[in-house]
Amino acid sequence: MDNISPAIQKTIISLIIILGLGFFLYYSYSSSPTLVSVSASIAGEDILNLADKLNSISIDKSIFTSNSFLSLKDFAAALYPENQGRPNPFASIGTDSGSTNSTKTQTSSGGKVIPSTGEL
Repeated sequence: MDNISPAIQKTIISLIIILGLGFFLYYSYSSSPTLVSVSASIAGEDILNLADKLNSISIDKSIFTSNSFLSLKDFAAALYPENQGRPNPFASIGTDSGSTNSTKTQTSSGGKVIPSTGEL
């Protein structure tokens, strides 16, 4: 340390003190994970309590026979099977296995569903 100027010595000592203080503050205020041991009886107990609460629920079944419930309408859209694609969609075009796929589709015509078969 005799060959180093006093200004550089003060700078090095200041950096060491600042780094040491920084590490100390980081490790003292950072949250470290704590291990928590939970016994199996406690974990199973809350499931049993929840099951007991669910068993104690009662539903008035007369709601399903009320006029309000029976007047509800289903507006769900009908889903029909679509044509199936290639066996390997990532293969280059023209390198399929050479077999043709037979697919069944259903078309709707005036409220009637007509099944049909097609070759790919």
